Amino acid sequence: MADDKTVAQPAAMIRGGDLTDQVGRLTRDLYESFAARTGGNPNAPGAAPSPFGDDASGKKALATYGPPHTELLDALKSLADALEGAAKMTTGSGANFAKAQNDAVDMI
Repeated sequence: MADDKTVAQPAAMIRGGDLTDQVGRLTRDLYESFAARTGGNPNAPGAAPSPFGDDASGKKALATYGPPHTELLDALKSLADALEGAAKMTTGSGANFAKAQNDAVDMI
């Protein structure tokens, strides 16, 4: 027996997925902008020269600030990936619910 309070609203789900995708794209843009403006991951192979310089003071600064910078970059990328993935799943679920509802109506 169906729960009288459970209702699938495919159009709202698709809209929610689209809005989540917009947030995901904004987060991806933020990640890419931050990486470009701060030299990306200073510990990555082939990375741009350190913005702190190559002298002893620059190496000390990189040792101090490099790991948190890399962690922040990784976190922003992971957040963008997660939001974009959630958007695809939400939009896909909405489309599947819409198809199921249309198929049910056609069967009646």
